[in-house]
Amino acid sequence: MSFSREVKIELCEQEYDLGCKKAFISAIIKMNSSLNISNKGLSVDISFQNATIIKKIYRFLNDIYHEKPQIIVQKNMKLNKTHYYTIRIFNNTLAILEDLKLMDGLAFKSKIDLCYFQNANWAKAYIAGSFVAAGSVNSPSKANYHLEIQSSDLAYLEDLKRLIDLVNKGKYALSINFKIIKRRSNYVLYIKSAREIVDFLNYLQATTSMFNFEDIRMQRDFVNSINRMNNMDVANEQKVQKAANEQIEAINKLITINHLKRLDIGLRNIANLRLKYSDASLSELVSLYEKEYQIKISRSAINHRLKKLKDIALKIK
Repeated sequence: MSFSREVKIELCEQEYDLGCKKAFISAIIKMNSSLNISNKGLSVDISFQNATIIKKIYRFLNDIYHEKPQIIVQKNMKLNKTHYYTIRIFNNTLAILEDLKLMDGLAFKSKIDLCYFQNANWAKAYIAGSFVAAGSVNSPSKANYHLEIQSSDLAYLEDLKRLIDLVNKGKYALSINFKIIKRRSNYVLYIKSAREIVDFLNYLQATTSMFNFEDIRMQRDFVNSINRMNNMDVANEQKVQKAANEQIEAINKLITINHLKRLDIGLRNIANLRLKYSDASLSELVSLYEKEYQIKISRSAINHRLKKLKDIALKIK
């Protein structure tokens, strides 16, 4: 099951009072339905692949309006043969849509009704319904964090953003900065910050999904940190080995031309130590030098002498 599906199911399984049920259903119908006018009258089709969402919509319509809409099940034979579930409202359709503050004559309003801006719980239920209808969120195991709600209606998405911004400034004092972009023929309201996604899920009271998101994200970040540290260790080892090889090459050159024995004792000591311990780092050479020659020496002094050996070798043709 995808992470988006988990979030939507959790939002559907919450308990809502009458006003919140209306707000939730209103957003779903606005975002994911088709309005049909025929000789039989006005009807609305609401379609989802998720049976849990369809059950919740059916229950809410029954709870609020005591209606039992028609349920149509279709199978997609072309792709992965998934089922599509459609709820068709055909009795008292216009009265239901008007009660949900959706209609402007015989068409849907492009704006969110003012009543949903005036009640914090209704606002939350409306935003939850909008996400269930047209939202998605990347799994926290993926490289990029992303949560979005899509619509072909820019004015509606701007109104939804205004509703969320109002929540930010109000009781919940969230710090979620949604942005809108155009993607092909649709508009997308989105956030890309892990912290904002967690705050949004928490605000909608999708707490199980929120904790799962945080748990997976923390595990992934921990693994990434370990990998970065391992990569740094490998890079440092390669750097140390390259430097050691260059130093050994210079020392062998000095030995070949009988020049090493002409150098002072300090340079000869470090040259012999480097040849003996070809894989040792500078820090390890400090300990080895003190043990071998019973003389205290600093890391910078070791480094200085090795560089001097290389310089001498380079100057000799």
